[in-house]
Amino acid sequence: MKNFLVITNKSKDSKLKIGTQILEYAKKHEDVKITLADVDRLEGKYKFTNPDKVSKDIECVIAVGGDGTLLQAARDLFEINVPFIGVNRGTLGYLSEVKPDQVEEMMDKLINDEYTIEKRMMIEGEVHKKGERFVTSISLNDIVISRIAGMLNLSVLVKNKFLTTYPADGVIISTPTGSTAYNLSAGGPIVDPQAEIIVITPMYPHTLNTRSVILSTNDEITIKINEIRGSSDKCGISFDGDFRIELGTGDKVKIRKSNDYTKIIKLSDQSFIEVLNEKMGDR
Repeated sequence: MKNFLVITNKSKDSKLKIGTQILEYAKKHEDVKITLADVDRLEGKYKFTNPDKVSKDIECVIAVGGDGTLLQAARDLFEINVPFIGVNRGTLGYLSEVKPDQVEEMMDKLINDEYTIEKRMMIEGEVHKKGERFVTSISLNDIVISRIAGMLNLSVLVKNKFLTTYPADGVIISTPTGSTAYNLSAGGPIVDPQAEIIVITPMYPHTLNTRSVILSTNDEITIKINEIRGSSDKCGISFDGDFRIELGTGDKVKIRKSNDYTKIIKLSDQSFIEVLNEKMGDR
């Protein structure tokens, strides 16, 4: 790899220290080309980068910030089909494995092709409002339907067959990659990120016997917002914590495995279990 795009979440690295460090590295290696994404001028539906403005020569995206930064960069750029690596200036960092003091080591390994690439499945959600398709978007981690006010009543169908109804604050539809995110905090299962399944986890269900459900990637899931007397049915849907759309009674969301994948670069030979132990062992 010689051509890199660096995307920086300025709330995590306001002085662009990591980007500057990578530029300084490139000065010592004449064949390495670094492009810094111009986040400040971005407009429209993209969070960090417009894919139409990314050079076709880019071989790797370096996301500086935390897991959220890498997630949004992946949502922006999934169509260009290049791998991502994250420099973690956030908290846990399941996706962003590189620490700030490891940047030069990271660059050495990238330019010498000393890495592996993991393919992570994504899911897409098709939002229907007032009986018509409204928008379709994609997620690497999860699609979340959550209340704005009051309890929700959500019907869940799998391949158009009724599964259950959740009286809850919302529901999380998670990929294996997203199983260690919001899904985990809601009591959902941890899944190996290279598995190919879809997890449904209710948020704070108002029943004692409600549990997560694990489904095949061949299954299409439909979530329908039902009316609740004496309570607000207003809720919102978000894709990887962003792109929030308000929903109401009768609206529905169809969720399925996407045909697209996100490629994540791994520099270490740590297994998922070893990473999990490192992140959660002392908690």
